[in-house]
Amino acid sequence: MRHASLLVAPVLVLALSGCASRGPAEGGRVFPATTPQSSVADVHVFRDGTSIRLTNSTGRSFGPCVLWINRAFSRELPGLAVGETLELDLREFVDEHGARFRAGGFFSTEPPKRVVLVQIAETAQDGATTLTGFIAIAEAE
Repeated sequence: MRHASLLVAPVLVLALSGCASRGPAEGGRVFPATTPQSSVADVHVFRDGTSIRLTNSTGRSFGPCVLWINRAFSRELPGLAVGETLELDLREFVDEHGARFRAGGFFSTEPPKRVVLVQIAETAQDGATTLTGFIAIAEAE
């Protein structure tokens, strides 16, 4: 009986470690704080648990860009076509130090961060960066 418990303990530890949240990612980008936001696009952003859903209601498609949340957390976005809806995992967003967005979830030990500000940074052929705001729909309390 004692030998069986010695074998079960390491297996249990390994199984539980698989449920742990993702560790720190490599350092992300630095928010382009010196670039003013030029406009707000009619792209609605809804939070759904640990993910966000973007719906492009504009007549314009967006090419490859960087999607920013709360001026700190970012991830690359391959593009967003007219009328397209994308669902993105909030845990894929990282800050400049590699910390992941606190998305919450069942096993989360800390309260989730709110999604307050959503923007994209696009880089033109000449290297100039523009920031465009999206419409973040307020989360239910």
